[in-house]
Amino acid sequence: MKRWEIEITTDGACSGNPGPGGWGAILELQNKNYSKEFSGYLESTTNVRAEITALIEALEKITMPGFIKVRTDCMAVCNAIATLDEAHDSGWKTKTGANRANKDLLQKLYDLVKGSKLKDGESHVLVYEHVKGHSGDERNERCDKLAKQQIKIHAA
Repeated sequence: MKRWEIEITTDGACSGNPGPGGWGAILELQNKNYSKEFSGYLESTTNVRAEITALIEALEKITMPGFIKVRTDCMAVCNAIATLDEAHDSGWKTKTGANRANKDLLQKLYDLVKGSKLKDGESHVLVYEHVKGHSGDERNERCDKLAKQQIKIHAA
């Protein structure tokens, strides 16, 4: 089956940690000249939860299997992607037996990547690119702005 080539850029922010937060994502279909921005507000969150939420929200928009490159400035998102199968296979436990941080979001991410909403039981292929935050990367800066706008709008 042909997979869509998709790029997702994400960012999250919060005022206080935890505190009110926002997330932003840009979803781009490669070779289709299509780009869509998404953002949202979280009443009480941490920066990492906002970052993971941005990815989840973007993935929820995709219903066909894709080769998806996730661009993020958050190492926790990179690590979540890199260890998603391992985390699932361990029952969402760490090596010491404790529950993984953000277990609920990791489970949702796993379900989205492995095909709970995709046709014919297919799954996405997910890779990541770590981008340096606040370094002039146009899409990363735009996602940061979207996330911070949500905090300003809702937490004012």
